[in-house]
Amino acid sequence: MVRVRPRKVTVDLGGERVSVFIRGALKSGPKLVTHVVAVGDRVTVGGEDKDLFLDEVLPRNNRISRVDPGSTKRDIEHVVAANLDWFLVVVSLAQPRLNFRGLDRLLVLGEWGEVPCAIIFNKADIAEEYDPAPEAIYGTTGYPTFRVSAMTGEGLEPLREFLKGNVSLLAGPSGVGKTSLLNALHPELDLKTQPVSESTGKGVHTTTRVEWIDLPRGGALLDSPGIRSIQPFGLTGENLDTCFPEFHPHIPECKFRDCRHRDEPECAVKAALGDGQISESRYDGYLRVLQGVDTPEWWRRSIGNL
Repeated sequence: MVRVRPRKVTVDLGGERVSVFIRGALKSGPKLVTHVVAVGDRVTVGGEDKDLFLDEVLPRNNRISRVDPGSTKRDIEHVVAANLDWFLVVVSLAQPRLNFRGLDRLLVLGEWGEVPCAIIFNKADIAEEYDPAPEAIYGTTGYPTFRVSAMTGEGLEPLREFLKGNVSLLAGPSGVGKTSLLNALHPELDLKTQPVSESTGKGVHTTTRVEWIDLPRGGALLDSPGIRSIQPFGLTGENLDTCFPEFHPHIPECKFRDCRHRDEPECAVKAALGDGQISESRYDGYLRVLQGVDTPEWWRRSIGNL
């Protein structure tokens, strides 16, 4: 599945892109999702010639999904993309300034969807200094990290090799340079870009839907709109710690099975924090997400500050 529209979708059939209608039976089920299919889905197609229709959506290996921002009861799921090799979180080192808490929330979105995450630190040519450096904080989590400049080309070759042969979703706040990065990786695209707003210091949207983009060396990048609301569908405070990979070795050692790693006695996660095995920045990010994880308004408000 390479493109999704309300009535028709575009499917790759053996290298040929064809538009097909969605079978009525698929659309008549319970309204538990915003759309029955997402970019990246594997599907079966029925019919002949110009009368092709989407017949079945096959089981997903993983997905990036969030609570539909228009759902007042938090019971409608919006699947952004499915069957991904990587969830690439793009942030800027300057203009707009890197927001570590926002980065942590985006990584939670990927972890909850069981999609491997990697981090791209863009705008290295105008990078601000951070202590410690972002790569030092997130490198200890096991996430692959890339320090690049879409403007100068710095660091792009290792990223090109990393992307080769994989299907990756590119996501991040508006203004971090996702479109410029796409143009640098695939110059023939010549996508429209806009500068960061001088009045707000935030980005301006240039992408409105998830778009499938084939890469010159093989594989594909899925470009997503700047994210405004990213409450992961189904995530609660009880399972949030599973979305921080550096916590995983320590969680079974906590005294209490329902430990939230705050004030509980004999918490192995807090012990690992004290020993330097978990960074203070990441632990602080966990506490902040835990504080608002069950509150839709918190997710919307917090993303506004990305």
